[in-house]
Order: sequence, then C-alpha cells, then structure tokens
Amino acid sequence: MKHKILIFSLAFLSVYSPSAVGAETIRVMAWNLMDMDLFDGEGTERVAWQIEAEAGIADVLRVIDPDIVFVAEAPSYVELDSFIRAYDLDYRVSHVRQQSGRRDFADGLALLTREEPSYAELVTPPVPGSDRNEATRYIDWSYRGLLSAKIGELTVVGVHLKSPWDGKRRSYELRNNQIGGLLEYLEDRDGPVLILGDFNDSPGTDAKEEEFGVPDSIGRLREVFSWAEGDDVTQESGLNLDHIFVRGASVGPRNVVETDWILSDHHPVWADIEY
Repeated sequence: MKHKILIFSLAFLSVYSPSAVGAETIRVMAWNLMDMDLFDGEGTERVAWQIEAEAGIADVLRVIDPDIVFVAEAPSYVELDSFIRAYDLDYRVSHVRQQSGRRDFADGLALLTREEPSYAELVTPPVPGSDRNEATRYIDWSYRGLLSAKIGELTVVGVHLKSPWDGKRRSYELRNNQIGGLLEYLEDRDGPVLILGDFNDSPGTDAKEEEFGVPDSIGRLREVFSWAEGDDVTQESGLNLDHIFVRGASVGPRNVVETDWILSDHHPVWADIEY
C-alpha cells in the first residue's frame, strides 16, 4: 500500500498568517479514525496492513504538527497511549467513552494535546424537546456525548453527531436537537471556544432536510461561530462532514489531508486559530 499523504510546502502551511501582537496561534485537527482498528492483529501477531496504517497516521501527525487533535471513533486509552509512545509523538492523551447503555457505535472520543488540559470530561447536556433525566441523556447524544476540555483559556469541545445515514426523519431531528444542546451548553461559556469533529452534515440544506423541515446543522452553528471554510470532500462517500468552528477567536481556512482511505473513511482536517 502506498499512502497518499500530502507533504505540504512551508508556503502552503503558512496560508493563514495571523499577526495580532500578543495573540496565540495554534494548529488544530479533527480526524474520525473509523474505530482506529489497528491493534487487534491475528492471535499474537500484528497484521501487516495495520502496522503500515499506524505508521501512516503517525506520519500525518508529524507533517501537519497540530497542537490539538480531536479523534472521533478513537481506540481505547491504552491503545492510543501505546500508539503515541511507539511513534514518539509529543502528545498527552485525554480519552472518554460512554459507559451506560454502551453500544457498538458508542465509540471513544479522544484529545491529543501538547498542553495538559485542566479538565477533560464526557458531557451529555440536555437537548431541546427531550425530557430524559441526566442518567439517560446519553441516548439523546447517540450513545456518545461530547468531549469537553479546557486548555489554558481555550474551551475545546469534540463532537461526533448523529449520522442520518438511514434517511429517517428521527435521525435528522436528533442531529438537529444535538446542535441545539451544543449551542445551549456553550451559550454562557467565557473565553475562546473551539468546536471540532465529525458533524455528519455538509454545509447547505439537503433534500431530506427540506422534506423534513429540519434546518442545516452547519448553518445553525455559523450563525454563532466562525467556520473554518472548506468545501472539499472529507469522507469516502464524497461528503463534507468534518468541520472546525471558533468563537472569540480567528480561524483560517480548513485544510484537508488527502490520506489513503485505508487509514480511515474520513480524511483529517486542520486549521490555524488565533486568540
């Protein structure tokens, strides 16, 4: 297998060049790693393609060199920490996973950060229209929830919202309710805010959203947050699902790393932010 990992020139990496005096600029990345199923092997032996894919993921992290990485569909903490150590990557690992009512799709959420977060936790805030109590709100969040963390003065929220792959009204409405819950959760948050991950929605209202009268999720967020603009495909089916938003900060364009689909069914996306 030959990885299609783009090696960027210095000029390309510098396409966004904030210049405010005293501001901090960091590079952030979001990557759905499709369960990062790289550690299972066969019996006591590692599978060759898994080893190669692992190395490909490490290569991307080294080339782009993000300060913060949110991973949807992350492996276990032990596996991810072992990966970081094996490839000598300078990251601290924060990992959460919904335990109550766990399902196969209750995948892990993780942050890789240069700086140690003051906290990193799984949250399942109320969503509009639901009367579930705190103990069962994970159902409203597709058995996943949100990864919420504080890094310095920056609030970071990693998301993996409901996929409407089945085309059913309920799936579209649930994703819309999750957007409402996310907006309410962050409404009174002080300081700069970063939201990134797999939103399972492309910009613009699609045919099903029109049919069901459900607003565009990305459009709702753009009313409140600045969006790292980007129209390129981020998912193997030809969709644009992975996004970066900020509030109280500036953000450059979203960049897509055209990795081989064997690494994941999503490409990683990254942007530079200043706050």
